[in-house]
Amino acid sequence: MIPVNIGEKIRTERLKADLTQAKLAGDRITRNMLSMIENGEATPSLDTVVYIADRLGVPAGVFFAKDEAEEALFTKADAVARARELYDGGRYEDASDVCRPYPYDDELSLILAESLLKSAEEFMDRSMLKSASEKLKEARGAAKRSRYVKDDFTGTLDAYSSFISFANDRIDPDVLAKCAKNPSRIPSGTFIFLTALSRIDEGDVEAVKRIAESLPYMSSDQMKYLRAKFLSSEFKFSKALELLLPLSETSTLGFIGKYRVVADIEACYENKRDFESAYKFSSIKHKILESFLK
Repeated sequence: MIPVNIGEKIRTERLKADLTQAKLAGDRITRNMLSMIENGEATPSLDTVVYIADRLGVPAGVFFAKDEAEEALFTKADAVARARELYDGGRYEDASDVCRPYPYDDELSLILAESLLKSAEEFMDRSMLKSASEKLKEARGAAKRSRYVKDDFTGTLDAYSSFISFANDRIDPDVLAKCAKNPSRIPSGTFIFLTALSRIDEGDVEAVKRIAESLPYMSSDQMKYLRAKFLSSEFKFSKALELLLPLSETSTLGFIGKYRVVADIEACYENKRDFESAYKFSSIKHKILESFLK
């Protein structure tokens, strides 16, 4: 049964959407018919109600709700469905936009938190660390508003925030160890690799060689980078470059590895007295640093 006040609800939603009657009517009904519906002079069919709802971008159930509380349920159900569809399609920013109007809903806050985490990961893949940090901060706030968020989500946020702080600086082994102990979605090989880098920062190459025995937990590119560091420590800069140069063309080492690979290539060329090549990679290194600020 079509509610007697459906015309009023249609008018209210149309004005919210800032649409004229002609624009909303489209090519399925006339503007005059829509005017009659809004004024209660005509009763729309169910198909027409669904058509109007689709044009307005609201669930048709809104027009059949008995009160605001019931209307909110219809709106939320539609938002959850749309947010999930966008998330599954990799449209994380759009999914976030759908969720933000519902800051106190557990389910939508969870989808928002997950969408923001994915957005942060995309920014980190592009070495845009300032933007990634902003997404992580918003994700943390969204996570606090949902009872459905698990510990591994919070642990992942903490680890990523720490990784960003290590981007072009020394890795703090204590902070890294704390992150590694917490539940997270980050592969154990990443923590092993970063632990190796922290030992390299301390000049303990022998410790890194022992860590390198954890081969099954690290990727082949991570192992290649460590081997390049071993060669550099033995002043075998040409051999190190053979490993480093191909690594500079990949993104498998993340933003920390990307920066370090380019910095090491620059250092190797400097030690070989090839200052032209060193300058080239110095410029690349500074471009990476600039991207960190975006």
